[in-house]
Amino acid sequence: MLKAFEPPIDLSQDINICEQHHLDNVSGNQIFPVEMNPCSCESALTSRRWCYPKPDEASHGEVGNVMCRSLELVAENEEEKIQPSNKTNNGSCSVGSEYKQKADDAGGHDIEKNQVPSSPPDWLDPAFRLHVPLADIDKVRCIIRNIVRDWAAEGQRERDECYKPILEELVRLFPHRCSISPPACLVPGAGLGRLALEISCLGFISQGNEFSYYMMICSSFILNHTQAAGEWTIHPWIHSNCNSLSDSDQLRSVSIPDIHPASFRRLFVAKVVAQLIHLSNSGLAQKNMLAPYWYSLGMLSSTPLGNSAGITEGFSMCGGDFVEVYSDPSQVGAWDAVVTCFFLDTAHNIVEYIEIISKILREGGVWINLGPLLYHFADMYGQGDEMSIEPSLEDVKKVALHYGFQVEKEKTIETTYTTNPRSMMQNRYYTAFWTMRKRTLETMKQQGMT
Repeated sequence: MLKAFEPPIDLSQDINICEQHHLDNVSGNQIFPVEMNPCSCESALTSRRWCYPKPDEASHGEVGNVMCRSLELVAENEEEKIQPSNKTNNGSCSVGSEYKQKADDAGGHDIEKNQVPSSPPDWLDPAFRLHVPLADIDKVRCIIRNIVRDWAAEGQRERDECYKPILEELVRLFPHRCSISPPACLVPGAGLGRLALEISCLGFISQGNEFSYYMMICSSFILNHTQAAGEWTIHPWIHSNCNSLSDSDQLRSVSIPDIHPASFRRLFVAKVVAQLIHLSNSGLAQKNMLAPYWYSLGMLSSTPLGNSAGITEGFSMCGGDFVEVYSDPSQVGAWDAVVTCFFLDTAHNIVEYIEIISKILREGGVWINLGPLLYHFADMYGQGDEMSIEPSLEDVKKVALHYGFQVEKEKTIETTYTTNPRSMMQNRYYTAFWTMRKRTLETMKQQGMT
């Protein structure tokens, strides 16, 4: 069940709840109903039902422009639900035509003539204002900061710190990608979809999974409905009054998206070519270092460019709870790779996450992770169903070993999460980055693990 989280005491404080990258999973006093009210920000994912393409279907391009959504949203009377309500506003919904009429009667005519009315218009009366919960306001602020992280030039540094190591590791681990049968990669906690899309552009079948309805709406808009780079302008830091060096820093605008999703693959080809030229001219590159880039270039060149507004061949987004969606028997052994970025600590039970990752990976499949262990439910005392298991990093790796994983590579990466780069306060994480491989059944038997 989706629940609101407690809003901060002072919304002007520069406390970035986005750094906990957890929008809908923190407990609070308000429980959202199942249906989505068109005049409020209510959840449509409480049932956690799902739809998703199978990896073999995705390889044939049948998921070209799919934004999976909860089956609860698909109702025969959906159009009726979005009609304006004629009820007076009692805190959840404003009037429709009556509201417009009030506005017209309260000075709209004078404004058209460049005449400012002497008295405040009637429609500014509190009775006609939307009453948006502070928790919803804070969630929207978090989404705006996530937009900067994933889809603005200002977020490039964070993407280089977090996404680039993952992408380079995928290229290294899957050098011989084939357009006929490309490897399948799952990205749980995909957020606004940038990482999953970049993985798709490398020649993978890529599926992003997201539970937050706020994230899903925003990612669908950016991926499917933007027409050009820099089409929209936002002011992501305007609500942060603390730790600003200047007013201009707080009020500065950011253009989004930094790149039109439909042209993403074409620019990826250019980046790969530039990397090849750099390595070749450096005189330090050996043949085996260049091979992954040549394969990437061949893979990208042989795959047709998508003509949708950003969704490429083999890319999809799936909405729903990770545990419930991927516990389905059809997902067992379905994925060649699982990528988790700032995701593991969103679990009530991290052991359950690791168990499912092990089940959905094929034998020999790889799990790439980057993130801290912030454990978002750690302080939910006395909340009934809000249990939380908070093992140390050492214990997490022991659990992974128990479920058949073997660590191939690990290191610490310092990074930030949706942080204002011009703020006087910078919260930094020393994240755990690893590559683990799922042992084959034969290997596990030899090691006495089964």
